[in-house]
Amino acid sequence: MSIELFLYSKQLPAKSAIEQIIYPLGFQPVDESIKRPYYYYNYFEEENYESVCGVQLTVSKADPKDREIPRGTRTIFSARTAAGRCYEDIETQNNVIRKLKSVFGGSVYNDGDGRYAYVENYAPHLSAAEKRCGFVYLSFCMNIMRVVIVASKLDKDYIKRKELLGELYKFDKGLVTNNLIVVYLVSILETFLKDLFIAYIEMQPDLLQKIFDRSSKIDFQTLRALLEREKSLAEFEADYYTFQNLKSANLAYSTYLSVNLFNIWDRRRRKIDKKFYKVRDVVEELIELRHKIAHTAYLEPDFDEAQVKKYIEAVETAGKLLAEALEAKGFRIDLDKHL
Repeated sequence: MSIELFLYSKQLPAKSAIEQIIYPLGFQPVDESIKRPYYYYNYFEEENYESVCGVQLTVSKADPKDREIPRGTRTIFSARTAAGRCYEDIETQNNVIRKLKSVFGGSVYNDGDGRYAYVENYAPHLSAAEKRCGFVYLSFCMNIMRVVIVASKLDKDYIKRKELLGELYKFDKGLVTNNLIVVYLVSILETFLKDLFIAYIEMQPDLLQKIFDRSSKIDFQTLRALLEREKSLAEFEADYYTFQNLKSANLAYSTYLSVNLFNIWDRRRRKIDKKFYKVRDVVEELIELRHKIAHTAYLEPDFDEAQVKKYIEAVETAGKLLAEALEAKGFRIDLDKHL
């Protein structure tokens, strides 16, 4: 849910006077080519992953006939934050209204709780590393959602067509899509493991020093790429591992994140289609099938909705268990949970 913080001012300041206050705070105008009955600005600080959702600021002339605002109000300032806002976003939301009030005066109204007060900053103060890794995990969850949407749109008459068409069912559109989902699922997991590995290391100076100490000899091409910032030291280290290979991925995570993927994926079984599976077993089965599809143009003929569901849930659970393992170490990356 979004929260709006209003400032009802009896002044009617010039646009330039407003911008003198908000520009130093990091606000920028939003596409001024579009004609609006108000001024629109946006704040989103990318440095050190300070913002998660940012802050939207609008400035509009008050309607003198509006009885829901204080009498005599001429200008309405509105600072809005969306659901998922972080500590720094809320601080900026309060701060911009506070600065505007100090110059133009007026009454502050919090639409979130219906009081004349600033927004209570309840959000946890996440570190830059937690937020960066949190964005990686959020991207992983969104990719899983996309696969679920694709799978749910497949024709439900798969079994009926198989009975009617016999061998011809192998060319069924849904069957091909199911096999392609396998390729995409492995790519989702591989990208997540690699991106999270890089994001975590790049925000930990001690780990960067560990890589540097281990890499006593760096070839010229790699050194040039590092110096020219074409590649980071963490990306350089990530190239030594294959994140589509579970043994290699586990070595990377055990070495740098002190997380054993095999332990967290082996100790939990999931009930899928009335059967229990170890997450690691299903993921390895998925990767093996992906190799056959990608390298030999193989299509698994007996690929129904239950099989797709098993693979989707296995990959989703693998990512969730990894996030939970980091959370258990006090490293908060589940932004949906904390924000």
